[in-house]
Amino acid sequence: MPKFAYLLACPDSFIVEEFMSEDVLRIINEMTGTGKEASLPQFYFKLKALELLYALFKSLEKGNNRYFSV
Repeated sequence: MPKFAYLLACPDSFIVEEFMSEDVLRIINEMTGTGKEASLPQFYFKLKALELLYALFKSLEKGNNRYFSV
């Protein structure tokens, strides 16, 4: 998406500063609380990782973040 082009256009490394949202906290709690009891754990954790990426991009889309070149 064009609105995220700045993430790939930076020639140097960079850091995105983002506050942990309620969605991210919920997902992390679900991941740590489930552990090995999850059925199909590989798929479960892959889906949770995708959920975390979705939450990050949803937050980046709002534009309430800062990023710094390293």
